[in-house]
Amino acid sequence: METMNTMNTLDARNSFSDTLRKAQRSPVRITKRGKPIAVVMSVEDYEATEALKARLLEEAIAEAREDLANGRILDADQVFDELEAGLVDSSD
Repeated sequence: METMNTMNTLDARNSFSDTLRKAQRSPVRITKRGKPIAVVMSVEDYEATEALKARLLEEAIAEAREDLANGRILDADQVFDELEAGLVDSSD
């Protein structure tokens, strides 16, 4: 995996055209006081990211509809009980 270019806010502001040029090749992380605050990326990268998010959401909705149609449902109390017991991966 390629390391993301990183610039602090002062450098990004002072060399904005260079920041944009770098972002055309790969995303640029912008930091303030050493903490990441933003990412500048090409329109193509942004649109690809948004398309991926939309596809993953569509897949999750389709899976949920299939679960519902097949009677694979849980009530809220069951979900929270399983989360508290560590039986469900909440990062999914």
